[in-house]
Amino acid sequence: MKEQGFITDQEYTNAIKQPIKLHAAKRLVPFPEVIGFVKDELTELIASSPENKGLSKEQLIKKRNELLNSGVVIETSLLPALQKEAMAAIQKRVPYSNAEGAAVVVDHTTKKIVAIAGGKEYGLEQFNRAYQSFLQPGSSIKPLLVYAPYIDVFGANPGTIISAAKICESKYCPENYGGAAYGSMSLKKAMSRSVNTAAVRLLKKTGVEKAFSYLEPFQFSSITQQDHQLASALGGFSRGFSPLELTSAYSAFSNNGTYVKPRIISAVKDSNGNILYKWKETPVSVWKKETNTHMRVMLEEVTRSGTAKNARFPGSKYIGGKTGTTNDAKDLWFVGITDRYTAGVWVGRDKPGSLGNIENSSPEVMIWRDIMMKAYQK
Repeated sequence: MKEQGFITDQEYTNAIKQPIKLHAAKRLVPFPEVIGFVKDELTELIASSPENKGLSKEQLIKKRNELLNSGVVIETSLLPALQKEAMAAIQKRVPYSNAEGAAVVVDHTTKKIVAIAGGKEYGLEQFNRAYQSFLQPGSSIKPLLVYAPYIDVFGANPGTIISAAKICESKYCPENYGGAAYGSMSLKKAMSRSVNTAAVRLLKKTGVEKAFSYLEPFQFSSITQQDHQLASALGGFSRGFSPLELTSAYSAFSNNGTYVKPRIISAVKDSNGNILYKWKETPVSVWKKETNTHMRVMLEEVTRSGTAKNARFPGSKYIGGKTGTTNDAKDLWFVGITDRYTAGVWVGRDKPGSLGNIENSSPEVMIWRDIMMKAYQK
């Protein structure tokens, strides 16, 4: 402007002496609570490519970071409305300072993860309980380890009568909630009331090794040979499962007993839209279709007359699931299924301890219902 004669020498001198004050807007990261999970899955996706076979963890992370810095586009299946509701529901239903929660929602029609909330608070790449915590499952493991294998092996059905009487194996004598004693009952009633003595007896009859073989397709990362025991029928595992793992496994109940590991990344593309990476999951048949049909009847009964009656809401043609409570109410679980979604919720403490009266309000079931009501909101 000075050279063109628009300002004087003095105006030029005054202008360049003025300090420059920048008011740069902070870059907002949408849904920072899922960034860490997406990055970890991206590393796994890169590792699944034949060209990267044999690379060390450090090499894979380096390749992932180089890929991210190259300006690729990562397409995910996250549904913003459900992600927001999952976070809000946990905060609303678990207002206690010393208790936490996590939730995972899978669209079993697409085999994709549409929401994953790892706690009440959120920050960029902070600890995510939805997939980084391994927790005792309580009775939520019964459909997968006890009932589905028993029905599949023996051709049983929801009306099959079984014994729920007291049982002792060596020094292991499981008890029912409140010390209740039972005689004979149907499979449907035993699961809806979460009768422990029945579950242990069924696992024994199926055979521990045979029953555990039904868990292999789910690729649970923490099961050890030490877990192959009758106590596992009630959720007695050495380490446990993440909410993501348990929810993913339940999605088989919505796919005729066939399992496809749910993912959040749909595709990784370069700046020109070319696909660089995409999941190629192979469906695995876990149990027979007839078994699955019987299990869905029993899972639905849990929400009609059993331990999860508060889960029901208008909108879905089907609602089923299973609750789980560990000793002294340290962990509360509900993994539920609708005609489109499989969602799992965990409530507990980071340092295991009794939740006390929190259990009475069934926060795990209420969080699940809040999320599902949002999903079916018209």
